[in-house]
Amino acid sequence: MKGVVSDDTIRRFLKSLPETEARDWIAKASRPLWSSLPEKYILDWDSTVITRYGHQEDAEVGYNPTKRGRPSHHPLMAAVAGTRLCPYYRLRPGDSHTAGEWRKAMEECLDWLGPQHQPWLNRGDIGFGSENILS
Repeated sequence: MKGVVSDDTIRRFLKSLPETEARDWIAKASRPLWSSLPEKYILDWDSTVITRYGHQEDAEVGYNPTKRGRPSHHPLMAAVAGTRLCPYYRLRPGDSHTAGEWRKAMEECLDWLGPQHQPWLNRGDIGFGSENILS
């Protein structure tokens, strides 16, 4: 490797591309990482609450057990069980339901990973066990 560009350079480059092209570029650049996944792996899906102070875009008042009434984001993410790899992350407004957008997120994640790197199992905690999801 002859050099490494700064994160600001990458950010400016991605901002110069249309969103779909930027997503495709990141997917292509990260494929070698996903090729190191075992043949059978589990994607663990979870959400969390990030309290916001100020006026961040899409921050909404929603479920926030530690700072009730504060705006927050409620990101949805997938991690490969037993690793520190996070192949998918979706930032959502704070008033999003735990399992909200999960089905669409799974489809995007599977598309992101490509047909040769599909998980053996998608696993979510109890917040993902609604009647709508299970049916």
